[in-house]
Amino acid sequence: MTKGWVAAVLGLVACADDAPAPEMDQPCWIDTVIATELAGVTPLDCGHLDIGSDDARFIAAHDCAVAAHAAHAPFLVRWEIQGIDSHVVGAYLGRPKGGTWTITSFGYDSYAPGGAIRARTGSDTCADLVDRGACGIDLHQTLCLECAAPIASTYCPPR
Repeated sequence: MTKGWVAAVLGLVACADDAPAPEMDQPCWIDTVIATELAGVTPLDCGHLDIGSDDARFIAAHDCAVAAHAAHAPFLVRWEIQGIDSHVVGAYLGRPKGGTWTITSFGYDSYAPGGAIRARTGSDTCADLVDRGACGIDLHQTLCLECAAPIASTYCPPR
């Protein structure tokens, strides 16, 4: 009987290891917020970069986003950012919205500001997407792109 109980517990542990992180099941997880913004648009995938991705992949993702933006071709680029005590993700989405070319910048932090242990995704509608060129050490933090003159900001959950 003990062997059966141990096997059942080990089976539950094995299943738990395959489960997605709890934050990914939340309505304010960055991918969920972005999916809501897509509203039927299928963007060019300019990359989904992990923290360990090399500079060449980050540069290729940057170049893809810049070219797609210049052509007003829908695109999405998403990258993991090294946080101190939390999971941090950045993203840019370019797409037509309401008859206008729109750029949205997204930022996700699993440990929201102010000490609240509550994940939050913020988004800014940008007046433009600025290519900062070769930006050295900031490549993995900002993708050498900048949301120029944010027009509107939203948060999930709201502040």
